[in-house]
Amino acid sequence: MAEVAKKSKTRWRRVATDAVVLSTMWLLLSGLFDLFHLSLGAISVILVLLINRREEMKEVDRFPIKLTRLLIYLAWLAKEMILSAVHVARVVIAPRMPLDPVLIRFKSKQPNDLARVLLANSITLTPGTLTIDLSGDDFLVHSLTRNTADGVTNGVMQEKVARMFVNEPGVFISDVEYNPELRRS
Repeated sequence: MAEVAKKSKTRWRRVATDAVVLSTMWLLLSGLFDLFHLSLGAISVILVLLINRREEMKEVDRFPIKLTRLLIYLAWLAKEMILSAVHVARVVIAPRMPLDPVLIRFKSKQPNDLARVLLANSITLTPGTLTIDLSGDDFLVHSLTRNTADGVTNGVMQEKVARMFVNEPGVFISDVEYNPELRRS
């Protein structure tokens, strides 16, 4: 009986944590605090929580994110977004605009689907890069410059995303392929 109560308490703690994280992200990303937008945010959070609950009921393997590692990752990602934004601004402001767009295809062995989606969205949130396709472990990313391409393929972000789910370090990126057809002549 104590086991059931403990699982229930853990489940509600996880739901509450998810609700707080989702609500915070909605507020930070929307930046609008009127009744209409707050209502949309609340409805969105509730829908996501219900979808998560439905997935749990299907007994899908769940790999919980370690909260402290998530917070560390979000701080690191914010720093990377600022650095990338400064780099992209320099490229755009430069008189000769040193653009060197390229498509990058690579594999990243993430521990689960959630980690793959987080990685794809993190790449897109970083200025100068856009995840175009995600299929299994295969990622297709557009990069504005060679510098932003190297930031995607150096494996740092892949490692940090995976570390939110697993304890042991590993190799999370392989088979990097640049598409030179996209480069300007």
